[in-house]
Amino acid sequence: MDGSLPLIWRKFGERYDLDGNFCTTCKTAYFPARAVCPKCRRKGKLVAQKMPKTGTIVSFTELSSGPAGFEHEVPYFIAIVELENKARLLTQIVDSEKEKIKIG
Repeated sequence: MDGSLPLIWRKFGERYDLDGNFCTTCKTAYFPARAVCPKCRRKGKLVAQKMPKTGTIVSFTELSSGPAGFEHEVPYFIAIVELENKARLLTQIVDSEKEKIKIG
């Protein structure tokens, strides 16, 4: 089953393994991976880096209206999370009670 969803999902390292990159020039981590360092431009040297699996919620919101086909999934939370290496990502918060989701 080459076209199965799990197989396709695993082909994208940034989605499955949190693959990003790190600029050795300005010491900044990026997720998802960038082709060129936004700060250093062509002078930057980017190397592949796995992102940490833990971080801190910077901002979050509760969504009460889901997109077509996902109306039964509401309410759900999305958040901007700052990882330990200072890279930020937008993610859905799962397997957590509403009361436990907070900034910081």
